[in-house]
Amino acid sequence: EVFSAVEIQPELPDPPPASHVVPLKVHVEPNRLRHLRLGGGFEFDQLKTDLHGLIGWEDKNFLGGLRSFRVDLKPGFVLYPLRLDNIVTPTRLLPEERLRLQFKQPGFLEARTNLFVQPEFNIFPLLVRSDPTTAGSIVGYREVKGATWLDRSYGKLYSSVGYNIQIENPFTYKGPLDNYLSTLVISYPEVVGRLDFRDDRVHPRKGVYLSANFQFAGGPFGGSAGDMKTQPEVRAYVPVASSVTLATRASIGFLFPRNYGDIVQNHLVEDVTDDNRGERTRDIQTALFRGFYSGGPSSNRGYPTRGIAPHGVIPFLNPATASQQVASRCDNLMAPGFDYAACSVPIGGFTLWEFSTELRIAVTGPLSAAVFVDMGDVSPQPTNIRLGHLHMSSGVGARYDTPVGPIRLDIGYRIQPLQVLGFRNENDVARQDPVSGLPPKLLGVPLAIAFGIGEAY
Repeated sequence: EVFSAVEIQPELPDPPPASHVVPLKVHVEPNRLRHLRLGGGFEFDQLKTDLHGLIGWEDKNFLGGLRSFRVDLKPGFVLYPLRLDNIVTPTRLLPEERLRLQFKQPGFLEARTNLFVQPEFNIFPLLVRSDPTTAGSIVGYREVKGATWLDRSYGKLYSSVGYNIQIENPFTYKGPLDNYLSTLVISYPEVVGRLDFRDDRVHPRKGVYLSANFQFAGGPFGGSAGDMKTQPEVRAYVPVASSVTLATRASIGFLFPRNYGDIVQNHLVEDVTDDNRGERTRDIQTALFRGFYSGGPSSNRGYPTRGIAPHGVIPFLNPATASQQVASRCDNLMAPGFDYAACSVPIGGFTLWEFSTELRIAVTGPLSAAVFVDMGDVSPQPTNIRLGHLHMSSGVGARYDTPVGPIRLDIGYRIQPLQVLGFRNENDVARQDPVSGLPPKLLGVPLAIAFGIGEAY
């Protein structure tokens, strides 16, 4: 990223020299080493609406030696409770911000190894309800993250090893803070590997991409959460015509908790009582930050972000006492009058599988289209791949190419008999298996709209 253009020209004498040595001339165009970025954007989906700005600065020769230093600040606020399926006048503004700094030291220890240091400080509301207007409290988190890692490429292979720590400190934008909520510390090393045989990273037409990561939290590394987590993934691209590409993706994830997870695995459908409230709060808060989720623009596009996961009652998002929960029908998922929209939210699970296939069709110039089928599941049990829980959705999408990648709009429809095999629709699934949850509908139809920059995979 130091040069904006590089051109290599050989000098080819005729006849060729006997030494077989060909001189090369390298012409380079230096890039600007310092950049200031200003911008803004918005998010409008089935969970929230927000407006945010963007302020960024980067120096690619920080203190000399081609070290780089980058600062990105994204301040904004959520227009609560306005969202895609709840067009109302906002009654509250929820401030949020994301601040990330990154330092890169090239040639660390040896020429091709890079050292990264990346601290973050974020403030955001925890918005996971499909019907937030009934929430007794609006919980937010002050999040401090720190990561440092080494990376190196060996041809097509990219590898990195590093250490991560995050601190999640809860507070409320509205209402009381649950007495059982406490600061959560997650500490873990991580190893990442990627093999990239694609012909193009932005617009791949053929090739294969493989990736995997492994995390080990807790134990000798401290923190509140103890677990092992891994998620390998494979992507493949095949050109089937001059303007048509078949793209497919498959992923599987396993999370093995050691000091949490009993509530998610065994007790989500039980009553919330004053006696079990503390244990449920501690267990579910950890699963929220460590568990797997599926759904969203780069996953299953028939579901909102985090829409596929074990669902249950989160005590610290509901009124403070069990008696108040009974009055609001949020005490028991198995109760006849349980209000899914008001109470049941995605918590995070321990086994994930996803499979997606799409046809990408070039239309004209920068405009292209796609037809896709997505499916997958997240189970509350470790090593529990439930192939009968398809959560299948299909849909169409449009893309418009830009210098930063295609701007993408996808509309996905959840095929009702193919959510969980043996059930006619989502309502039947929720009645028989409340932990599966009942995803929100858009205008009464089981579909979702996804926006993104870049291809889904």
